[in-house]
Amino acid sequence: MKWFLKCIGRDYVTFSGRARRAEYWYFTLFAVILLMIAATLDAICFGEVNKWFYGMTGLFLLLPSIAVLIRRLHDIGRSGAIVVWYYVATIVWAFVMVAVLIASIGGPTTGFLVLLMGGILVFLVWSIVFLVWCCTPGTPGPNEYGPDPKAVEE
Repeated sequence: MKWFLKCIGRDYVTFSGRARRAEYWYFTLFAVILLMIAATLDAICFGEVNKWFYGMTGLFLLLPSIAVLIRRLHDIGRSGAIVVWYYVATIVWAFVMVAVLIASIGGPTTGFLVLLMGGILVFLVWSIVFLVWCCTPGTPGPNEYGPDPKAVEE
């Protein structure tokens, strides 16, 4: 819980420095629990999920989740720009998908289905890469992004 509170507290939008695996995974765990509670509240109050509570919780957690992911990548010696490119590629792909779908008003074309499946495959592979990187131990000692967070705590 302390890692989650650290990420939504003083490190809410801190994109510099390094984050241990424990910080990233505990933040992710409590974020998922918080989103599940919000979805349950939506279902109770509005009869369906993805309404007010879930949306507000998701918006609240968006920046700290990106920040802790970037700091996690810094801990293994990778640039946070990878995360930016991932989100930019996702947005561009979504716009292209909408444009192709609008262009094929009569129904989905083969080109649309190829773009859809290709994009899903690319993002699935990138998600697996991010998962492996987030499970990788940090580089021992200081690196170009700051001191070793394990050494600082001990």
